[in-house]
Amino acid sequence: IGMLLWLYWAQSLTIGVFTFLKIIYIKNPFIYEGKECKKIIPTNRWGQIAYAFFFALHYGGFHAVYFIFLLFQAQIDIDPYFLLSLAIFIMGSIIEFIRRPKEGLVLNEIMGIPYARIIPMHIAIILGIFLWPSIIGMIFFSSLKTVADVLTHMYVRPTVPRSITKNKFL
Repeated sequence: IGMLLWLYWAQSLTIGVFTFLKIIYIKNPFIYEGKECKKIIPTNRWGQIAYAFFFALHYGGFHAVYFIFLLFQAQIDIDPYFLLSLAIFIMGSIIEFIRRPKEGLVLNEIMGIPYARIIPMHIAIILGIFLWPSIIGMIFFSSLKTVADVLTHMYVRPTVPRSITKNKFL
């Protein structure tokens, strides 16, 4: 399970890097404003950069803590399969970054999607004391990871309809 946690951590970090880049490179970004998050308003370049760096610090902070935990609790054995898995994941992320639209996206939602991956890691760390060495722990963590991955890939809503992006008087 240690190797699985390291791979998941590396994948989540990769997703964080590409989310940061996505936030930086979005053209005509929007944000939800208000308590009910029903009003979509355009944001300026400085707001976009602030969102990107807030995301990097916050999401990166979680992963720094996970790194420290994994360093002391989960043995890593970097073998060719680990590197191959990570390389394939990074290549997929690069392709997705290049192919996905980068215009009229909602920053709040783009920023929030990767956080679904933090929940399985939190649970694995909290329950890890009891589940670490067992096959049950590996199945449990793999199940949580799979659910988080499916949910994040199914969620494709963060684009603003073209009719709104053309309207400059929101």
